[in-house]
Amino acid sequence: MKLSERVENKIKLPFVILSNNTIIRPLMFEDRQIVSDAVQQSLGNLKMWLPWVEQAPKVDDYQAIVEALYEEERKEEAYHFAAFHNQNFMGMVSLYNLNLAEKSGDLGIWFRNEYPAVSFFFEGIKSFMRYSFENLKLRTLEMPIVMGNFISEKVAKEIGFTLLKVDLNKHRQIKRYSLAYNEYNYDVDVKIVYKKTKT
Repeated sequence: MKLSERVENKIKLPFVILSNNTIIRPLMFEDRQIVSDAVQQSLGNLKMWLPWVEQAPKVDDYQAIVEALYEEERKEEAYHFAAFHNQNFMGMVSLYNLNLAEKSGDLGIWFRNEYPAVSFFFEGIKSFMRYSFENLKLRTLEMPIVMGNFISEKVAKEIGFTLLKVDLNKHRQIKRYSLAYNEYNYDVDVKIVYKKTKT
């Protein structure tokens, strides 16, 4: 399934979110190979925190996974983006538990263990956050992080989130980090490119 075949949402999805060093774009079915490779390479870390990679699926299984992601987009529940630097896949950024009425959502991220340029991934995340605040008009973003996931906690703090509370979810403690739109540091230049409409 190509990007052009997606069901249109009330929210206008961009083709790409550009910063100085990164490209963030909606996840596509054609990405299944690079996603599968990245999951396999980072399996030891990811399976501790992401249920859907506990047993790394084969490439062919990603069709069902990507279709489920599209369904979440159709319902305006979540949006999933791939992050690149110099055409190299760094990881994924997702916006889920989206509540348009309350203008809030949860931010989810994962990146390849072996990717060396972590600072570029931070830049990509912050460009996505800027899109969420300025273009989607969200007022609050939260990052739910399983207790013990120190890498994700470090990332959350690095990009400006602060600890809000700790929840108990399915016998696991979840730290919820939060950031309001007026607390965001607009230090990343961003260009949002949308699909051109026919005239």
